[in-house]
Amino acid sequence: MKSVMMTLLFIVSCSGAPFGTAEMVATDPPETVRPTVVAVTPDDPDAQGGAAAQEASAPATIEASAPAVVEASAPAVVEAGAPAEASPAAEANAPAPLCQPYTLAGPFIVLSLAPTSLDFGDVPVGQSSVLTASLTNSGSCAGPTQAAGGAPENPAFVALTSCGGGRVLAPGQSCSIDYTFTPVSPGAQASVSAWTFAGEPFAITLRGVGK
Repeated sequence: MKSVMMTLLFIVSCSGAPFGTAEMVATDPPETVRPTVVAVTPDDPDAQGGAAAQEASAPATIEASAPAVVEASAPAVVEAGAPAEASPAAEANAPAPLCQPYTLAGPFIVLSLAPTSLDFGDVPVGQSSVLTASLTNSGSCAGPTQAAGGAPENPAFVALTSCGGGRVLAPGQSCSIDYTFTPVSPGAQASVSAWTFAGEPFAITLRGVGK
């Protein structure tokens, strides 16, 4: 400290300034500021608030829930009930039983032919006239017609039928026989058409006049 003051006196004296004594007081060096460490205790309300803030700022953890298990229900068991009774309409539409040959116990086919007589009246020579007879199954079973014969004796009359060829008639069903009269000369003409259906004989009388 003394050396500093002497040096200053020497400098002042050498500069030619009036001699005097300049006193310079050296101050103490600046104090070092040290950070104050504050311990946070659990009982401190401010500390608890800060901890709560830290906890609030922390990202929330979301736990994934376990997938729901859906149990499949057992298939419904449908018990088969008694078979439904056939309605009257279904019974009416049911196919008829087949007819049996006459050598067995039946049922048998019942056929009827109508009319059994056809009159063509007056027909000009060289021209034709057509009349029709019907064969009907009048029984309760279905059966074949088993047609045979039918050709008229007089060639002026010709028969054409849909009852042949193994035709089967159901109950109430019919087939037809078409007769054509074509006179080749004037005068009355007649003939007989003899048939056999299902083993039974049938006959139709034919008449006409050529003009």
